[in-house]
Amino acid sequence: MISKDTGTGTPIIFIHGFGVNSLILQSLEETIDFSGWRRIYIDLPWTRQGLDLSVKSSNEILHTVEQEVLDYLDQEPFALVGNSFGAMIARSMAHRQRGRVLGLATLAGVFEPQAQRRTVPQKSVVFEDAEFISALGEHKGEFTDISVIQDKPNYQRFLEYVIPGLLEADAGIMEQISAQYAVTPVPEEVASEPFGAPALHLFGRQDHIVGYRDGLTWLDHYSQGTYLVLDMAGHNLHLEQPHLVKAVFEDWLLRMKLENPTAKNFSQ
Repeated sequence: MISKDTGTGTPIIFIHGFGVNSLILQSLEETIDFSGWRRIYIDLPWTRQGLDLSVKSSNEILHTVEQEVLDYLDQEPFALVGNSFGAMIARSMAHRQRGRVLGLATLAGVFEPQAQRRTVPQKSVVFEDAEFISALGEHKGEFTDISVIQDKPNYQRFLEYVIPGLLEADAGIMEQISAQYAVTPVPEEVASEPFGAPALHLFGRQDHIVGYRDGLTWLDHYSQGTYLVLDMAGHNLHLEQPHLVKAVFEDWLLRMKLENPTAKNFSQ
C-alpha cells in the first residue's frame, strides 16, 4: 500500500480519498514547503499500486494501513493527513496510536459516512470560464460534476492529479467497500479525552459531497485544532485554493514542531 516515500525528516502519512489514488495528495508538493518532513503516500486497495482483492470493508482498510505503517516505521513517531474517505482512516489511526501521532490533518474529510445523513450545500459553481468549458471534450463530465471553480488552471490540475486515479480505480473492490463504508467505532465518540495533538480540519464551503457542518460537530474534541471553511472551494479544495491551503498547512507543520521541540527528526 505504501506507494511513495520521499524526503527526509519526521514522517507524514498521506491517505487519499475514495475512487482516486495518492496523486491527489501528492499535488500538495507543488506549493507546500515540506523541509524537514518525510512524505509517505498510501495507495488504497482499489488502486493499481495498492490493489488488494481481499479487502471487503473500511475497517479492514484501517487495520491493514495501520499495521503496514507501524511495521514500516518501527517505533518512529509520525503525523497523519487524510483526504475525504482517507480522513476516516486517519482520524481512527490518530486516536488508536495517539501516543505516537504528532498531529492530524484532514482535507474535505468524511465525518458522516452515510451520504443521505450528511448536511451538504446544494451543488453550485462559483466561477466558470464558459468559453473554456464549452470547448472541453475529454473528462469534461468528471471535472464539472465536482469542481466549483471551472477554468483552465483547475482543469489542468484535475487532469494531472485526479483523472489517473479515477481511470485505474477497481469498481468491484469499491462496490464491496461501499457496502461496509463506515469506519467503526467513531473515534471521537469512544475517546476518553479530547485529541490534544495539533490538528487541522479544512472544509470547502461549496463542497456538495461531504459538506462542512458534520465535521464542525467535533470542534471541541480537537483541543489544539484549527478549523477552516474555505469559500470558493468544493470537495477538491486543495486543488482549487492551493495558496490558502499552503498557509494553514504550513502553520500546522510549525505547530507540530513547536509542540515536539526535542523530536530528533525535526532537526534534519
